[in-house]
Amino acid sequence: MKTVGARIRIGAFVAAVSAMLFVGVLPTGASVEAHGSSTNPPSRYYTCRFLEPENPNCAAAWSSNSQALYDWNEVNIGDVNGQHRARIPDGQLCSAGRSKYAAFDVANSEWPATDVSSGPFTMTYTATAPHATAYFKLYLTNFDYNPDQPLAWDDLSLVYDSGSIARQSSYAFNMNLPERSGRHILYLVWQRSDSPEAFYACNDVNFGGTQTPPTTAPPTTAPPTTAPPTTAPPTTAPPTTAPPTTTSGVSAWSSYETYVAGDVVSYDGVLYEAKWWTRSFAPDTPVINPWDTPWKSGVSAWSSYETYVAGDVVSYNGVLFEAKWWTRSFAPDTPVVNSWDTPWKQFSFGSTAAPAPSLVGAFTPIAPTRAVDTRDNDRPQAARSTLAVDVGAQYANQSVSVNLTVTKAVGRGFATLYACDQPRPATSSLNYQPNQSIANGVITKVSATGTVCVYLNRQAHVVLDVFGVFPTNEAFTPIAPTRVVDTRDNDRPQAAGSTLVVDVGAQYANQSVSVNLTVPGAVGRGYATLYACDQPRPATSSLNYQPNQSIANGVITKVSATGTVCVYLNRSGSCGA
Repeated sequence: MKTVGARIRIGAFVAAVSAMLFVGVLPTGASVEAHGSSTNPPSRYYTCRFLEPENPNCAAAWSSNSQALYDWNEVNIGDVNGQHRARIPDGQLCSAGRSKYAAFDVANSEWPATDVSSGPFTMTYTATAPHATAYFKLYLTNFDYNPDQPLAWDDLSLVYDSGSIARQSSYAFNMNLPERSGRHILYLVWQRSDSPEAFYACNDVNFGGTQTPPTTAPPTTAPPTTAPPTTAPPTTAPPTTAPPTTTSGVSAWSSYETYVAGDVVSYDGVLYEAKWWTRSFAPDTPVINPWDTPWKSGVSAWSSYETYVAGDVVSYNGVLFEAKWWTRSFAPDTPVVNSWDTPWKQFSFGSTAAPAPSLVGAFTPIAPTRAVDTRDNDRPQAARSTLAVDVGAQYANQSVSVNLTVTKAVGRGFATLYACDQPRPATSSLNYQPNQSIANGVITKVSATGTVCVYLNRQAHVVLDVFGVFPTNEAFTPIAPTRVVDTRDNDRPQAAGSTLVVDVGAQYANQSVSVNLTVPGAVGRGYATLYACDQPRPATSSLNYQPNQSIANGVITKVSATGTVCVYLNRSGSCGA
């Protein structure tokens, strides 16, 4: 009988039991000797390695020298010491003058490009091996740049200089992009201060597209994160009378207040719910399309034919009520002896999301609450875009347990979930296949404004449900997602019936870590078990997989006294964590 193996990734393969009390998984394996690359917009090397390997230019790069793709974060010169222009000839900027990366110097309009707009822009860079920084310099091609001509130094103008930066694993650069149109290149130079070594990246962008949503609060006219409805806007003129002070106990809209998705206000006797962050935009402001306004009209009246779940809000005889649990045909004003005999409670102004739990102790479960579902208006999230999701200001700077679902994907891809005020990590939270519906449990930190961001590299619909919260600085401590192992790095899958010992760090000895365990490319149907290496292997599974499938699962596991966790596979495959 032939013995076969499987690759593992913890955090993606067993690829990385993310040594993170909040682990993630890299879209694919990463070499610990390599040093980094830009991830938003993604560099040519990152794109071809992880995002669009089937692109014609990327396919040619794979055929020319596949090792260059495995070393996607190593486009460097070891002894350049700031003499970039003297050392890198015109026409070879994207390869840094290295023949190994020559395929990335090809000049044409076929490279995948990220849509951007002139004005404020945030670029992110992930350092897989952090170094002290003398500077990051970003150059943008000039207005008359021709993408079909080899890139030369004279084609570039400096648009950003970071100056000295302390050693860190990820960076975010806020800048203003000048006026441009069409395809251009953002060229990055990272010069170390602790060595003469420097790193380089060509990042293809397209001016005139839609820019990635900001991670900070959007302006009052922010675009919706779900699809616009197809019905025509109302043709009747909006009311002109002044709004009342209150309606049914709900606060009146105020031009001085800031509202977020789910907030309910009264305006001219009508209830409105905010679709996203807004301020000073009156609910009756005339718009051409319904998706141009941050408000949607009304809360539905209670119906004996409808089914309601915890958090649903209805109006009944001019009063708002919120469901405490599943109910149907039970009127909100039905007489009861005790308050717990009714599934309804009177709604108070604020978000329709479940109230924040007490921040005492460890994990606090809440009634499952759907934060976003892009299927509602049949507008899937675009490829290489970021969706900012408001999970509630009550969870700001804490960590939440969520169920992330991707469905109706147009191709093979990955999703990354993270706090919107942090740089996007070079890991994945979920891997998906074309036309697949797949979910994964994820623990993620929440931004200071109560948002989490979902990045997709391939178009798909996204659903996010919140199940619980970890109080800040209590039992759970989030860290930057870190890949601790990826067996694909050396193309040596884990053998069937074997156990892989993964070092997640002595600092986590005898504690528990939250990791993303991924198995891709298994040779047959099987299962993976994750456990502390100084404990007997349990007769349970942490993940089940099918042949040639890439699948991930969020797992919380104890760490051994020496800082290791073990991954057992009963069928061969790659592993990442």
